[in-house]
Amino acid sequence: MLRAVGMTDLGLCRETNQDAFSIQRLHDDTILAVLCDGMGGENGGNVASETAVQMISGQLSRGYRTELGDISMRALMVSAVSVANAIVRDKARKDPSLSGMGTTVEVALVREDTAYIAHVGDSSVFFLGKNGMEKLTVDHTRVQQLLDEGSITPQQASEHPQRHWLTRAVGVENSLVPDFICCPLDVGEALLLCSDGLTNQVEREEICQILTKALAEDALHAGAQALVETAKRLGGADNITVVVISRVS
Repeated sequence: MLRAVGMTDLGLCRETNQDAFSIQRLHDDTILAVLCDGMGGENGGNVASETAVQMISGQLSRGYRTELGDISMRALMVSAVSVANAIVRDKARKDPSLSGMGTTVEVALVREDTAYIAHVGDSSVFFLGKNGMEKLTVDHTRVQQLLDEGSITPQQASEHPQRHWLTRAVGVENSLVPDFICCPLDVGEALLLCSDGLTNQVEREEICQILTKALAEDALHAGAQALVETAKRLGGADNITVVVISRVS
């Protein structure tokens, strides 16, 4: 059996919440979650993230079939993100006030003991198991490129002036292919989808501790709330959004 909770918070320093998320149960043991962190203009980030969440959720809920195999699942998820990319970009072209808007996207479709993930940008998906927590996604940022090239160290990356520069986002380019990940999800394990309002404030070890406790106590909602409150206690410099999906039986 799968369980999922999610919440979003303005944080302490922003006037608007440019994050958006949705959770849907497609079948008894199938959950779809979409999380987006928008960017661009006073209102553009809101429009981009909400539009992407709506479009991707709609495309996947309409297109999903229980008999789809791994290859078909990948094609369905890539197509849904591509449709959202085209629609967000089209809105930005038609409305000058939305020019330059875009959004990160994290999609997790969990079916029984398998998780299918599509990723664009610098929001994150983590896997939590008995051996701790592992980041499944790789940030699409200029700083990540420099890290991959060996041009900077992880310590330099945390303070780099280009650490928030995205190299890939929904709504920015004419075409877009998301990263795709497929992984098992066994009983007692969980996925965390989150915007960088969490990861920029809370160390990975503390996130892991909070979630491990929540899973052990069967208290997902309390765990998600603790993550948000911890990020706010440590500064709350950005909007904070978390979604936790756990397999309990």
